[in-house]
Amino acid sequence: FTAEPGHITVLTGANGVGKSTSLLTILGMPGMMPEDSGIHGTVLIDGHPVRNIPTEYLWEHMSWLPQRPAIIAGTVRDNLLGSVTSIGRSAGPSTDLSAGNITDAIVQAAQQTGFNHVIEQLPDGYDTWLGSGGIGLSLGQRQRLALTRTLADTTRHVILLDEPTAHLDGEAEDRVIARLRERAAAGDTILIVGHRDKLLQAADTVVNVHRRDREEGQ
Repeated sequence: FTAEPGHITVLTGANGVGKSTSLLTILGMPGMMPEDSGIHGTVLIDGHPVRNIPTEYLWEHMSWLPQRPAIIAGTVRDNLLGSVTSIGRSAGPSTDLSAGNITDAIVQAAQQTGFNHVIEQLPDGYDTWLGSGGIGLSLGQRQRLALTRTLADTTRHVILLDEPTAHLDGEAEDRVIARLRERAAAGDTILIVGHRDKLLQAADTVVNVHRRDREEGQ
């Protein structure tokens, strides 16, 4: 399949058929495709094999939201700003919240994901301390934090999302999909692993991923 700039492509299918592995392969993650796995194929980015592109370069140009996002021990602010340090240069004026700058883009993304309501309920708001892995937040809240961080980062134009709306209510899902449509309309490449109806309906291309026995070919 081809994920085109300006389009939303959704990979769907049963559990365990390789949808998430496809995203990791695009990211150039080492060790995901062992030579004896029986899996064959080539990932090309602008015609260049991904194995020939430095991983650091890929990560500079791609945003990735895994199902279990990385959350560091630190404040909510640290986690929102840690991966989007350059966003203030392209997102307009920021709002000073005493210990760091929460940009307008982050505030807007939090409203889209519903994470703003989570922040309002936390004892110290953006300065609430989180343990390693997001201890202090529920699984759904951790996902909203990471999704907020990803949507707010406008410096990367290839966006890989693994089940991004799995923990969102219907209204938040609508807002997030609308934001992804805006990013696609601006020329970004959006590749999503998902199965929810609204995601599939929003897609320009749906790729049904399935497993074949080795005897059938791969």
